[in-house]
Order: sequence, then C-alpha cells, then structure tokens
Amino acid sequence: MSATPPAQKPLHNLKEDDSIDLREILETIWGLRLWIVLSVILCVGIAYTYVKYTTPVYESTAGLLLVNDGARGGSTGSDMYFISELTGHSMRYKMSNELYMLQTISLLQQVVEDLNLNVQYFKKTRLKQQELYRNCPIAFQWENPVPVAWEGMKPLEITLKVKPGSDHFEINNMLVGGEQVYVKNKAVQFGEVISTPAGLFSITNLYSPTEDTGSTLFTIKVSSPRSFANKIKRNLTARQISDGRTNATTMANMSDIIVLTLQDEIKERAVRILHSLIQNYIQDNKEFSAQSIEKSIVFINDRLSQIERDLGIIETDYSSYRSVRRIVREDSQSQIAITSDARYRDELTELEIQMKLLGMIKEFLAGQNDTHEMIPTNLGIKDVGLTSGIERYNTLIVERNRLLAGSSLTNPRVVNANLQLDNMKDGIHVSIKNVENTHTLRLDALREQISKGEKEISTIPSQQLELARITRRQEIIEPLYRLLQQKKEENMIALYALPDNARITEEPVSKSSPIKPNKRNIYLASLLLGLILPPGIFYTTEALRRKVIGKQDVARRTNIPIFAVIPKSTKSDFLIDITSKDALTEGFRMLRSSLQFSPGKIIYVTSSLSGEGKTFIASNLAISLAATGKRTLLAGVDLRKQRLSELFGITKRKGIVNYLIGETNDVKNIIIPFGLNTNLDIMPSGPIPPNPSELLASHKFPEIIAYAKDHYDFVVMDTAPCFLASDTFNIAQYADTTLYVIRSKMTDIRILPQIQEFYDKGQLNSMSLVINAFDFRRNPYGYGSSSKLGYGSGYGYGYGYGYGYGYGYGYGEETGKKKKFKT
Repeated sequence: MSATPPAQKPLHNLKEDDSIDLREILETIWGLRLWIVLSVILCVGIAYTYVKYTTPVYESTAGLLLVNDGARGGSTGSDMYFISELTGHSMRYKMSNELYMLQTISLLQQVVEDLNLNVQYFKKTRLKQQELYRNCPIAFQWENPVPVAWEGMKPLEITLKVKPGSDHFEINNMLVGGEQVYVKNKAVQFGEVISTPAGLFSITNLYSPTEDTGSTLFTIKVSSPRSFANKIKRNLTARQISDGRTNATTMANMSDIIVLTLQDEIKERAVRILHSLIQNYIQDNKEFSAQSIEKSIVFINDRLSQIERDLGIIETDYSSYRSVRRIVREDSQSQIAITSDARYRDELTELEIQMKLLGMIKEFLAGQNDTHEMIPTNLGIKDVGLTSGIERYNTLIVERNRLLAGSSLTNPRVVNANLQLDNMKDGIHVSIKNVENTHTLRLDALREQISKGEKEISTIPSQQLELARITRRQEIIEPLYRLLQQKKEENMIALYALPDNARITEEPVSKSSPIKPNKRNIYLASLLLGLILPPGIFYTTEALRRKVIGKQDVARRTNIPIFAVIPKSTKSDFLIDITSKDALTEGFRMLRSSLQFSPGKIIYVTSSLSGEGKTFIASNLAISLAATGKRTLLAGVDLRKQRLSELFGITKRKGIVNYLIGETNDVKNIIIPFGLNTNLDIMPSGPIPPNPSELLASHKFPEIIAYAKDHYDFVVMDTAPCFLASDTFNIAQYADTTLYVIRSKMTDIRILPQIQEFYDKGQLNSMSLVINAFDFRRNPYGYGSSSKLGYGSGYGYGYGYGYGYGYGYGYGEETGKKKKFKT
C-alpha cells in the first residue's frame, strides 16, 4: 500500500529570488582577493608601460582677433553695417567663413611648405623611434630636377646608419610608396646626389658629435605637403569665443575672437605651425582684399592713357588753329559772351563726366558675361547708394575667392556666394540705370539753357567762336583727367595703407604638461579595471554556467526539499567504510538522519540521466542504514543495466528479472546476503530483459514489494533514470520516499524546471533532492553557487557512464574500474 504524497507547492508559486545579497557579494569579492591583487598589479603595470613608452602629445593655443573696420561708402553702408551688427549677421566678416578658412588644406599646405614639415627625422632608441625636430645632425634636400608634383608624390622612407666622425652613411632600407627600392651603393657620401623613383635628393651632415657613441640609426620620412596638412587639420580646432550670454535667435552675443588649438607631439613645432598659420591667414586675406584696389588702379591707368591722347589732340588743334590764323588774343567782348553761361556749362561738364564714368562701369560689367570680377571703385561717382553697392559687391567677391581657393565651385558656401553676387550685380545695373535717367533729365535742361545763350554768341567772329569751342572741349576733358589722377593717388595710398583683417591677441604657447597620455586617468582606469576584472570574469562565467554546482543553484530554481549534500569522494573506493569519520561517510550519516523523519520503508533512488550517482547513493545509503542495526534490503530495480550487480560482483546471480518472468517463484531465491554486514541483503536486477517496462508493470512486482515490507525495516531501490525511461514512473506508487539525485557539475541547470514539474504533479511520491559529488574544499558550506571562485574537477568514484540506449534497451557501455565486493 503506497503512502499518500505530501502536499506540494504548485509551480506557479515558485519565485526565483532576484534580491541582491550583499553579504554574498562581499564574500565572493573576499574569496577573489588574491586574484584582485594580481589583477591590479598587472593592470597598473600595463598602464605604467603604456605611459612610459607612449609619445606624449602637447596642446598649443593661440588667440586671434578679427578686426572689423566697419562699413565704408556713405550713410547707406553705415546703415547696413549697423543692421548687420545688431542682428549678428555681418556682411564683412562672416565668422563661420573665417573659421573655415583657418582650417583649409590650401592654407595649411602653405604652412607645411614654409616650415618644411613634410620631412620628418626619427632616431632609433631602445624601444621606440624618437622624432627629432630642428636638432637632427643630418638634413634631407631635394635636388634638381624637382621630383614629381607634390600632389602625386609617393611617400619616401629612408633608414640609414650614421657613425660619428664619418664622412659617409649607410642606407639600410629605402621605401618608395611602401615598396622597397634597391640601392646600388649602400655607402653614400654626405652631399652625394641619390637617384630614386621619387626623385633626386641628397643628405648632408650638419654637425658631428665629438664623442664616439657608436653608429646611430636614423629614419627620414618624406611625404607630400598635402598629406601632412591633412594630419595637421585632424589635430587643429578653431572656435569662436562667446561672451557668456545666450541668444536663441541671433549671434550678437558672440565675440570676434577666435581661439586656435593644435595637438602635436613636439611643442616647438606646434607653436611654429600656429604662428605661421596666423601670419599666412592675415597675408592671404590682405592679398585678396588688395585685388579690388589693384584692379581699380589698372582701370584708371588705362583710362588716363586714353584721356592723355585726347588732350594731346585738343591741344595740338588749338595751337595749330592760332598759328595758322595768327590769333594773338581773344576779344574781351567775346570772352564775356562765352563765359556768361559758365555756371550752366560747369554743371553740364560735371554731369557729362558722371555719365562717362557710368558708361565705363556699364562697359566693364558687360564684358564680364557670367563671371564675377571686382568692379573698379573710387572713380569719383558721387551717387552714394551706387558706390556703397559696388563696395559690398567687391567685398563679397573677396570672400568668395578666399573660399574658392580652399575648395571647389560645388562647395555650398561658394554656391551661396555666387547667388548673392548675381543678385547684387542685378541691383547695380538697376542703380546705374536710375542714376543715368536722373542725369539725362538734368542734361536736357542744361542744354536748353545753353542753347539760348548760344544765340547771343552767334554774333561773335567765327575765329573767336572756333577757339572757344576748342577751349570748351579741353575744359570738359581736363577735369576728368585731374579727377582720375587724384583717384589713382588715393588708391595707391589705400593699397599701401591696407590694414590687417586680424591681429594676434595671444601668442602661440604650449602647455608644459602633455594632454595625452593622461597619466591620472590612465592609472585610475587601470586600477578600476584591476579591481573589477576578476569579479567581472567570475560573474560572467557564472551567468554563462549551465551546470548545477551546489545547494544554492537548486534552491533558487526549485522548492523541492534538499535532504543532503554528499561530498565529492577523494578515494577510488565505491562503497563507504561505515567506521570511518571522513566527510563522505558523514554525508551519508546526514542523509540517514534526514530519512528518519520520512514515513514508510520503501525508498526509491533515481536521477535524471545516467551517471549522476544514483547507484552510488543507493548502495552507500543502504550500508549506512544497515549500520544502525536495521534490516535493510538493497534492490536493483534498474532492469536496463546491471550496475548494482557489477558493483557487488553478482552479475551471474538470479535477480528481479528472473522472478518477474517466472523462473523462480520464491523471493528468497533472489536475495543475496551482504557478507560485510548481516543486516544488509542485496536483490540484484538479474539479466537485462528486452521488455523492462512491461515486466515492472506485471502483477508479480507488487509481490516483491510486499515481501520486502514484511521482512525488512528499510528497502532501498536503485531505479532507472527518469529522463531516459518511464520505468520509475510506472512503479512510483509503491514508494514511500523518493530521493532524486542531482550531481554537482554534471546536471544541467536547464532541466531543473522539469524536475520541479515532477514534484508539483506528484509523479514521484514524497520527492526530495540529494546533491551528489559536491566539492566541499571549494565551499565548506555546500551552497556552491557564486560565493566561491573554483569548483574542482573530475569525479572521485572510479566509474563512468555513457549515454543513449544499447540495442534499444540499455544506456550504453560503462567504462572505468570498479571495486567488487564479495557477498
């Protein structure tokens, strides 16, 4: 009669403990203390080596102030300047354009060529190459013919050996474009021209050490200026200084100060680069700004040459007319008549000059077609609006040309500037037309007044009248000539007095301490890494672990009672010595004590898979129970394997199978006394049958159970694994207590939910767990999860198991040595 299974907790009430156990974490860290110390020493040592042998990088800074001289060209320009300053959108100095110009490759390439930065010298030291700047005893120099164009130049690398006091050097290696080049004469005199696919060059000796320190290896690296300029650009930043106020819609809170920052391995080189960059930026800006004045001077010179020719013709006509007609002086009455309308004629002359100047500008604009060139300014046009528009047009052309020098026509900034220039040119055309219309109306009025005066002059003798006409022609052209001469001088003065668009507010200077590598941060990071690396590795390993280690792994995932934790055996003996006091024997004593509180006599011992130690647990539990004087029967109910029979050397004796198939009708005939203890008997399984499940389900198996209950105090049955066969479930109703064996470092954590399901559904009566082969040396408390670092390895029982079924019935072949006991 089977015992009633106890009330069991349903699976849905099982909750894994997700709370953080601070004590467990601290114990884990304490258990890893030696690894943490070693990790810290290793990480700090690596950090020290990195800091010691990494080339330091220094930061250099310089300040630049953009000088805005306001707008020129009258009240209209002043109004536009005021509006631009108020809104923050300056037409003269667009800060974004200036920041871009300071970092253009063309400007940086000019710096590289000025300072010869694309030729680098390195000295071989014990562990690394040390770059030499302006203190190298040798110098590289290109010879004629000049090598290929800078843009397509292949990088050149030369490794040479120099001996102090020698007049020659030895070339160890030469690479052109990454490919090795054979050099016929490796020993080369200083100053001798060397021919390579990259070009002709020579190497000179600048000075020689007085002491003989042995040969020194030098490496010379020559790259194109553009590639080195790209390297500088990656380490160069330009930013605008703010005055600290915030404005969401305008840039009025931004100052005109730019801070340049450059990172470089050599402080002196960084300072020289920044200084040269600023000087080249100011000079380039000045040259672009001078283009407008120079174009005006060329235009004025051309017009002066033409006017000089016209004046020469008029003066020649005047002189010839007087000499031919022998005229000595003009009559005073004629002079009075001619000059009576002088006021009108002066105004007429001024307007005609303005019309001629407008015609010059129209002619110049017509010759541009779709291009944009600077319009001559400072010609004497008196219309303020037109003059201001021309100046703004020229200023935008200067900015456009500066952008174009460092980019292409497809650059968005250049495209935007071209659109603005088109609009401004159209505006200039409209302004010229309006001014011409105004001047035409006034000219018509003046001509009408002059026409009335000419009627009065008609009575003047023809000779005097002709001289007056020649004189009037001269008077018209001479003011224009004098005006152009004056404007030429003004432009010349403006050209030489052209101010710089920027000035240095802070001279380039480098910080005394390097910014890379950051020693403090590296050491702190290495210390932190050393502290967290061992726990990190350990907890990562724990998170990826798939095997049960100890009691805590099971308790977290199931609510099945754990009867005992059996230590890992350190001996080859399969069975315990009950008189011993070792940990293994004490473990079975603990298991025996736990069973005292369980009802009934029939104890099943099963597991999930073969090899988890159920036969080992069943055998030694029976020995432990028999040692208390209780009559104990050890039965091998796993009919698919003869593991129990092999252990005790009784494989040829009759057993349970023989009784179930009717070969014997007396249960006594299949019981064998254990020779070492009179209280222990063994019931082997017998031969392996082809139908073990059917035999166990027959009516004769309950007879064995009934006999065992009548004649023994405890009956320990070694049953089949639950995951490999259904035999144990078929006879589960006869068990009073079921011990389910889980083996440390063998049972997969992922099968624990299935074991919990067996418990929740009551498929195994009074089910309890036994953790087998736990390494107490690693964890003396038997919890065996993340509280200790190691878990040991191997099994201590001298036996092994295979997996799968042999011939459709057994679990496979067994290997390993077994110690047999006589019965």
